[in-house]
Amino acid sequence: MTWPFPRSPRPGRLFWKLFAAFTLATVLSFLVGVTVLDLTRSNPSRELPPLDRPIQIARALQEEGLPAARGLLVGEQASERIAVLATDGHWIAGARNLPARAATMNIGGRDGEQYLIRVQPAAAFDPNNIMPLSIGASVSLLFSAGLAWYLARPLTHLSRGFRDVAAGQLATRLQPVVGSRRDEIADLTREFDSMAAQLEQLLASQERLLHDVSHELRSPLARLQVAVGLLRQSPDRLPEMLARLDQETERLDQLIGEVLTLARLKSGMAELSATRVDVIDLLTAIVDDANFEAQAKNCEVRLDAAGSFVTTAHGELLYHAYENVIRNAVKYSPDGAVVGVSAYVNRDTLKIQVVDHGPGAPEDMLTAMFEPFKRLDLPTQTSVPGTGLGLAIAKFAIENHSGTIHAMLGPHRQGLIIEIVLPRNDDQSFPARTT
Repeated sequence: MTWPFPRSPRPGRLFWKLFAAFTLATVLSFLVGVTVLDLTRSNPSRELPPLDRPIQIARALQEEGLPAARGLLVGEQASERIAVLATDGHWIAGARNLPARAATMNIGGRDGEQYLIRVQPAAAFDPNNIMPLSIGASVSLLFSAGLAWYLARPLTHLSRGFRDVAAGQLATRLQPVVGSRRDEIADLTREFDSMAAQLEQLLASQERLLHDVSHELRSPLARLQVAVGLLRQSPDRLPEMLARLDQETERLDQLIGEVLTLARLKSGMAELSATRVDVIDLLTAIVDDANFEAQAKNCEVRLDAAGSFVTTAHGELLYHAYENVIRNAVKYSPDGAVVGVSAYVNRDTLKIQVVDHGPGAPEDMLTAMFEPFKRLDLPTQTSVPGTGLGLAIAKFAIENHSGTIHAMLGPHRQGLIIEIVLPRNDDQSFPARTT
């Protein structure tokens, strides 16, 4: 499920900060460039009117007289900066009130009179410069707004995504919104999607575990109720019903204990201290106990191991892991079968294989059997007791020690082989790795 966005989010504070920073930097660089260019450039053509106009007016005064010069000044833009004055400063034609500092030429007219032609330099600011400044400012604003929006928009989506996840909408995903971006922000959104997916999977797993626990508890509780009802109806069956009550109570105690162990492993709350453990010695003790129990069905558990494998580990967790796997192999083996336990030390790695000669398992169950309450529904094994939590506990315990555990079919697809690989750890302050 992807997260739909009916409309784009409104620009936030980060957008306006980026927008202001980019705009200010662009405008300042533009203004500095224009100022430096204006100060370093000296072009007389920008300071005075075109030279041919004052010369034409002077020639007209000399050759044709004042009326001709006055005619040249009528309707000309240059007339705003050119004036014809009498020698006493009296205005005759052109611009009025030009300052005395303006450039002045003394010209003799055709009528024999002397005239002054005064030319005002162009102002430092030309109104015609407004257009390029406006265009530059507009481009700067558009560019700054686009860049700020490009950087701030996915962060706004991230903020909304975190709020939605906090509100319980774990199906929220941001990758469709980010699209084909290839930058750190896109990496951040992918990490967010991964986090949301893991949270969604964890919550679904917890809900499934709660459902399975409720289902598993109902069966022994229902049998307890039946036994109590039969005891009330037939008091003479007291010994039989008491044995049944003891059996179901023991199953309940085992189930609750394994559920609590699994919950502590999943949450990383297993309060166990790490010590130096020889895993081969641990296996030897487990095999001895399992072999004793297996005699009830004429089975035998054989250990093929030599040397030692000392590592820093949580001994109780490893004990539960190996014990669950070995006892599980004994339970599913036929009467008179042999369960083989082999240990191979390869430098800093210990590989253990538990081989049984039971019915095996469908290939689609080789991975699923390590999930809580997953049990093999085989016609020939309907009476095998268990809670369906043993292999799940083993998986979490091994993974808490950075190891791996997986199942495979035996030769000719008969029996099952559980392989456990455990790396050596020499860290004295080794903590259990939560998953």
